[in-house]
Amino acid sequence: NYYDLGRTYLLLGDYDNSLKNFKTAYEMKPQEDIHAFIGKIYFDQNMIEEAKQSFENILGGNSKESDSIKKELQAGSSNTMANYYYAQVLQKLGKEDEAKNYFNRILEKYSRLVKSKPNLAEGYYYMGKCYYYIGDFEKAEENMKLAIQYDTDTITNHYSFDMFYSDAEAFASLAEIQAKMNKVSEAKENILKALSLEPENKKLQELKSRLGF
Repeated sequence: NYYDLGRTYLLLGDYDNSLKNFKTAYEMKPQEDIHAFIGKIYFDQNMIEEAKQSFENILGGNSKESDSIKKELQAGSSNTMANYYYAQVLQKLGKEDEAKNYFNRILEKYSRLVKSKPNLAEGYYYMGKCYYYIGDFEKAEENMKLAIQYDTDTITNHYSFDMFYSDAEAFASLAEIQAKMNKVSEAKENILKALSLEPENKKLQELKSRLGF
């Protein structure tokens, strides 16, 4: 179906076909999470205003869902992906305090999850990312290291609440955090680990250059 095609194309990095299929899926059957996927596509392409509108369709209750669902959406707790990327959108727009509120929602959610599942690598990863974005680099590093520590050899791509990352991205995120902490040798080691896993990944290559390695 169109929804599954949208997700498949997104995983492949084919944003045009992913967006086309998600829009068709939404026309056929409106679902709040489709707005989140569309918002992520826009965000990844640096189309910030379009991403903002997509996420606000969820978090502001402007989508076509029923009134009962809208009330839940307005509480800001329904869609983890929307909260996570909307926080980054707000940050890019210079709305730091608002962004922090959304990052804190993600932190609260994953904090509860890792209490019940202490080996949940994905929980530590997204907590690490949120701490990074709000500028708490020590906690960001601590959680990202735990994400890598609790990773398993059998899983190279991680999924959580419709969000996903690869092992390489975890090492790259750790490198980015450590660069902010002036841990140059450790940051270099981890970005090289990331590239050893995905040598053709252009985003990782760009990050390596940006970090000056």
